[in-house]
Amino acid sequence: MSIYVVVLLVVAAAVLSSGAGYLAAQARLRRRHGAELGEAEARGRQRLVEADNAVKERLLEAKEEAVRVRTSAEQEARQIRAQAQESERRLHQKEENLERRIEELNNRERSFGDRERGLGEIRVQVEE
Repeated sequence: MSIYVVVLLVVAAAVLSSGAGYLAAQARLRRRHGAELGEAEARGRQRLVEADNAVKERLLEAKEEAVRVRTSAEQEARQIRAQAQESERRLHQKEENLERRIEELNNRERSFGDRERGLGEIRVQVEE
């Protein structure tokens, strides 16, 4: 074998081994980059899930607060209605009492009128 062939084989082996080393290094970089990219995507998905959970939690809190406010307003409205009904009942009772008193006064007035007429008739009889 000639020296040229040996040199050519050595150069070819060096080039091939350098190329293989380069390709292996590129493959390692791609795997590492792919793993880092996968981890970044996983972290991004996790952050989205956490943000979604936070939004859902705030929405639930807002709904619970709305229920509390509505319940409080309904209770206050019931109390106001009860007070109004009680005031209306007392007013109605006072009106009935006043009507009774007026009726009693009218009866007394008629009774006095009847007595006056009776006394007038007696006076007329006495004077005769």
